[in-house]
Amino acid sequence: MKTLIIIVAVMSSILIISTTALLAADFRCGNTFVEPGMSSTEILLGCGEPKIKEDLGAKRGGDKLAKWVYEKGGVHYVLYFEGGVLTKIEIP
Repeated sequence: MKTLIIIVAVMSSILIISTTALLAADFRCGNTFVEPGMSSTEILLGCGEPKIKEDLGAKRGGDKLAKWVYEKGGVHYVLYFEGGVLTKIEIP
């Protein structure tokens, strides 16, 4: 019985982790598939203004850092930019 409970717990954890990863990888705004490497302008044109725009300062090389938050279908997507280019998408 303990083995069955452990197996169910492990499988549930794997399912939750993989679902979160898929959601982060599949951020769409209408026909725009948002992915790292896109410019902030491309994302603005496809998705409109984010719910939150935050300036995070700049790196040593001068590239500006920013964080934008979009809410789609009750899910918050946090987009990180470096020098106006999307570097990462997170779901908190």
